[in-house]
Amino acid sequence: MISRVPTLARLATALVVASAFMFSAAARADDYTDQANKLYATYVNLSGRTVPLPSEKRSDLVLLPALAKMQPPPAAVSDMESAALITPKSREWEAAQAWATASQQKAVLEALAAVTKNESSLGHMVFAQPYGVDGVPIDLVAADLYTELGDPPLLAAAEFRYLKSVKNMACLVAVECNRLAADGKSGDALELALRLGLFARQIADRELAGEKATGMDLLAFAFTLMDDIAYRDFKSPTHSLTIEKLQDVVKRLDDAASPIGLARIRIPAADQLAAEQLVARVYGNGDKPNPEIFAATLAKMSVGDRPLRMFSEAAGWEDVRRVAAAKPQTLANIRKVAGDFKYRWGLDPFDPTIASDSDYRKLVAGNPAMRLATVVYRPYPRLLNLRKDLRVQLEGSRQALAMYAYFIKNGTFPAILTGIRPVYIPDLAKDPFDPQGRNFQFFVPSRDLAGGRKIHEMTVFVGKKYKPFAVKLGEGEFVLYSVGPDGDRGWAKDATGGAASELTTGDYVIWPPDLSLLRQHLIQEGQLK
Repeated sequence: MISRVPTLARLATALVVASAFMFSAAARADDYTDQANKLYATYVNLSGRTVPLPSEKRSDLVLLPALAKMQPPPAAVSDMESAALITPKSREWEAAQAWATASQQKAVLEALAAVTKNESSLGHMVFAQPYGVDGVPIDLVAADLYTELGDPPLLAAAEFRYLKSVKNMACLVAVECNRLAADGKSGDALELALRLGLFARQIADRELAGEKATGMDLLAFAFTLMDDIAYRDFKSPTHSLTIEKLQDVVKRLDDAASPIGLARIRIPAADQLAAEQLVARVYGNGDKPNPEIFAATLAKMSVGDRPLRMFSEAAGWEDVRRVAAAKPQTLANIRKVAGDFKYRWGLDPFDPTIASDSDYRKLVAGNPAMRLATVVYRPYPRLLNLRKDLRVQLEGSRQALAMYAYFIKNGTFPAILTGIRPVYIPDLAKDPFDPQGRNFQFFVPSRDLAGGRKIHEMTVFVGKKYKPFAVKLGEGEFVLYSVGPDGDRGWAKDATGGAASELTTGDYVIWPPDLSLLRQHLIQEGQLK
């Protein structure tokens, strides 16, 4: 009987041989990587023509040098959620404010403004840094502001090292937005959050799923910041946001005319190249995986920065190698999966095909013979959910900001949602989650509740980090929500907010924003000091 787990000696030999193979191949040009990098060589100009991308259109050449000099954020604001929640009353505020206002961080914010200045849907700047070290300035490589592909280069092994600094910039934006809002400059804070969203949208145009998902997450974060800034201004005794500023942001977030353009986010074009490159590398010229490099290559990709797990990972991949599909079948399945995801990307959200099993689920997920493909395509189901959540957030945010503008002008709320149109918003997008094609749901608790009730009780779900908590909304509040993943109009009794993709019930509440409610809750509980 053949042992399932290879000996340590055999694995060690395989790892050494694989390393030698990789080193010898590193100097050779790789057509797959070249093809991926050519995706960033052109752009669509204002005339609608595809032309070579000039260096002055590359946002990476402007922003990354500033990020290279950026100081790391203080521990209290080193993740985006903490940075968004902090207030001037927090004991860590002084250190966070000093960091945000230092010259290195001011330079980053200036660079962010520069790379998002052009807001044409076609003429905006592009984040076009190539994959790997070729063509990347040496100082950016030294600062870990590039995409590492390993040796030899493998797109499937991409480490997007520059994204850590981009996320630090998002922390900076959140702290600065809080500082500006506290100083009565909510308009400037709203503008800065919008700038973060415009840049995040550039990352959402990248062609590998890991980058694109991060760009979409950052875009969602920017929408969250905008809603939070507006809500705090709404709750303030005096309003520093103006009708004109709110209308301006609503217009600039228009999905058709803005660089935000969620409908123009394409499915990643480089992941199929990544999968086929990986097959070519670990199969070589044969129909079966090369036993000298298959397990070692995939183990190295799996362990990341945990090298002590190399042997256990290699053992698992060696088991996979024994049952792996032949090369022709592997490539055929990869192409089916890629084609199916591309087809689904273009479907209407309520097309019945969406509910059917994807080729990924049928051919790859849970199939040991095709486990190699999970390295590339595992993020794809989440990508589809992210895009739907973003549509809800974008259109919901526009309508919430327009409703606030109406309130500033009239001191009250319209009888129905359509009352904000066309003065404060040109038109109302439908709820992307509503199978009946209705508008977002809107009500004023002190006016619209059944039975004459004046107080609306809502349970807020904010993801896995925090327990659900209850809030009561009364006089002077309005509620704007999507019916959420279950498609049921639940009167926002269970508010999922940004956690919608993690839950299957409840309503996706846009206003009041879950970030604002969470901050209030943590302050009341003495957990945000």
